[in-house]
Amino acid sequence: MTPRAFLCTLILILGAPSTHAIAPPAPTHYIVGLVALPNGELLLQHSHGIFRKGPAETTWKHVLNVRETRRVIATRKEVYAVAYDGLFVSLDRGASWTKREPHELEWIGDDGTLHGCSQHGEEASIDQGRTWHPPRVRHPIPRTHPLFCRATTYYQAANKQHEYEIGHNGRLYYRSGAGERWTERRVRKQFSANEYLGQLHVGSNGVVYLNTMIIPKDDNSNAPSVHKLYMSRDRGQRWEPISGNASKIKPVNLQMWAIRNNTLLMTCETRQRNEKQLCEALDSNPNRVVITAAKVDSSSLVAGLDGAIYGYQQNEVKQLEPDGKSWRVLGLKGVPESFGELRK
Repeated sequence: MTPRAFLCTLILILGAPSTHAIAPPAPTHYIVGLVALPNGELLLQHSHGIFRKGPAETTWKHVLNVRETRRVIATRKEVYAVAYDGLFVSLDRGASWTKREPHELEWIGDDGTLHGCSQHGEEASIDQGRTWHPPRVRHPIPRTHPLFCRATTYYQAANKQHEYEIGHNGRLYYRSGAGERWTERRVRKQFSANEYLGQLHVGSNGVVYLNTMIIPKDDNSNAPSVHKLYMSRDRGQRWEPISGNASKIKPVNLQMWAIRNNTLLMTCETRQRNEKQLCEALDSNPNRVVITAAKVDSSSLVAGLDGAIYGYQQNEVKQLEPDGKSWRVLGLKGVPESFGELRK
């Protein structure tokens, strides 16, 4: 039998190879977030719990073994983790954890009060999550309201006097403090029809900043989404774009991700270089944007209180070098690989 005849016979027996590619399996172990503690320690928010590493350590320790850590919030005294299995608190910077009854935790007040919600609406705890009660001054939000049980909100920002929320309907809401009534800021007409409201930040001077994303109108278009940055000086009623017109670099695609020491931390691109870079501007002059570091290829960024900047994505953590020009990959020894296998 000739080689060609043998191949034809084999195809008849086994069947012709499929022309449809089989999608690779989705990872079962992945990074969800990163928390930088004041003393240089790092907490890795993971699909299988919390991993912890000290500044001089090379191995991450699995300090909390739970399913799906949805949120980690750290104060100077405690760290809280909201997971599928419940609410957990650590009093020793994440080294050990105590389980509380399952409860959503949204934010922590300056006085240490925990603010969350349940099926009954907003609730607060003054004993580190042991017990929860309705706030002292409470204006119930009906279940049909876009801000009922704040876990349904997309983005939020607050300082001591003002709170801003974007509800699950994509609209902006404001209140002057805890316990006050929420009012909708009817600002939709100030943005284009295909522009979606995103992350919020409040500066020390009361100015509120808003990221938006413009999605191409043509669903079949390969054009990337465009990001814009706005600011409001009147508590979210009127918004003006931050164009970077006082900058030498003429930045585009501005995305703000944190405020630190009265400085707006952003990523941006320039018309000359179509790549994401670290940028910043002073809170007092947001239109004067300067590039501060090299290319950014991480999907999310975190600023430590000690000045360190970290980037992370599904299976990688990096730290910006002190010179601001390059990134150093932090090893993930002790953290499982994408499918649970032990990392070498």
